Amino acid sequence: MTMKKETEGRKNVSGLIVLLVLGVFALCVIGVLLSGVETYKELNERDQTVFNERTCVQYLTTKVRQAEDIGSVETADVGGTTALVFKDYIDGEEYLTYIYCYDGWLCEYFGSKDSADVSEIAGFGEKLIPVYGFYPEISQGNLYAEIRMKESGDDKSDIHLNIYLRTGEEGHYEE
Repeated sequence: MTMKKETEGRKNVSGLIVLLVLGVFALCVIGVLLSGVETYKELNERDQTVFNERTCVQYLTTKVRQAEDIGSVETADVGGTTALVFKDYIDGEEYLTYIYCYDGWLCEYFGSKDSADVSEIAGFGEKLIPVYGFYPEISQGNLYAEIRMKESGDDKSDIHLNIYLRTGEEGHYEE
């Protein structure tokens, strides 16, 4: 009978050791998974920030390049913020595109020159890209713009653009 009790005791101890090893293994797996989730979140946030920055720069650059000439790009006050304004003529009627920052977004509003009061359009624009500040300025044929991408306002997250405005003259090619 003593041998039987010793064997049962060893089986119980062996079973506890196996459970203890499995428990430690399970805790290690959970720890690795949790650290992986945090890393994934950080990478995803960084990628989204970079995407927003590139999209914002490309959007503004494309809008400026599409402008017919220097006279079709100007700045204006829209609801207390400075907006970039593009003039277009469609079927002889003048249309304006306003690009401005409102409520944490870079917004665009498109309408005929006579369709809306400029001071009231801020809330009606299409939300494009999350930004916390947009400060355009036109000087000597250049568009200078500072775009604040984060609320904190650290200079590392600010984008500074300097885009030459076209004069309306097309280049020519000589053979």
